[in-house]
Amino acid sequence: MNVIVTALPPLLNLLMYFPNELEIAQIRKYISTLQENGLKPVTIETKVRAIKAFLNFLYKEGYITEELSKRIPKPKTPHQYPYVLNDEHVDMI
Repeated sequence: MNVIVTALPPLLNLLMYFPNELEIAQIRKYISTLQENGLKPVTIETKVRAIKAFLNFLYKEGYITEELSKRIPKPKTPHQYPYVLNDEHVDMI
């Protein structure tokens, strides 16, 4: 249930953005618009994952004949390294 609740808003936004026909160029333009609107890279990545999962579902169920999800690039997100405690912090614990 949680996956559906998380994935549904990006899909609805995408479908409202392009209500008639969905093509790769349109999806890329939508992703570009998200970037231009100042969304954080991790937020955009989450939306792209939901869109790719939906497209993959459509392909596997036979609603579309081309595996479009593979043609959508994964947006680059900054690497976040885990916070490591130094000796001082360990001693405080």
